[in-house]
Amino acid sequence: MYVSCMATTTISINQEAYQTLSKLKGQGKSFSDVIIENLKPRPKTCGELLESLERDFIGARLFDPVRVKKVREGRGRRSNRSPRSR
Repeated sequence: MYVSCMATTTISINQEAYQTLSKLKGQGKSFSDVIIENLKPRPKTCGELLESLERDFIGARLFDPVRVKKVREGRGRRSNRSPRSR
């Protein structure tokens, strides 16, 4: 017999936090799913943003593939623009 065993940790949250999580939790979702969905680290670069969008919207045609290729080819190079005066 196979038993799924996943490590768990118990946390304490106040009533307001619980109610907020409950509202976000849909049918078939766990509280862990809601927390992970809403607390992912934010992308620090445009490249990380592009990768996260592609990963989260697999199969969706959000971007023109030709432009995505150009962005990827341009990664790592420095801009010729002068810094803005502050």
